Amino acid sequence: MEELDIDEDEVEEQVSEPVMESVIKSEVNKPVLESKKKEEKPYIYENQLNVILNMGFDDVEKIRGLLDANKGDVNVVIGQLFA
Repeated sequence: MEELDIDEDEVEEQVSEPVMESVIKSEVNKPVLESKKKEEKPYIYENQLNVILNMGFDDVEKIRGLLDANKGDVNVVIGQLFA
């Protein structure tokens, strides 16, 4: 078997440059929405929302609106859901 004369530094340089370029390009071309999702703050009344959902209510948007309007007061929201 014939031994090849390979310059390891040259091979590493040739391989790592395109890889780094593709990594940089992929980071630059990431969708804006994907990065914004990570930055979204959790819903302020998440615990209260879960309490109400666990009671069997399922209209998340309506419940969130009521929680926001009533500053997270679960009792008031439940009363409004039954009204």
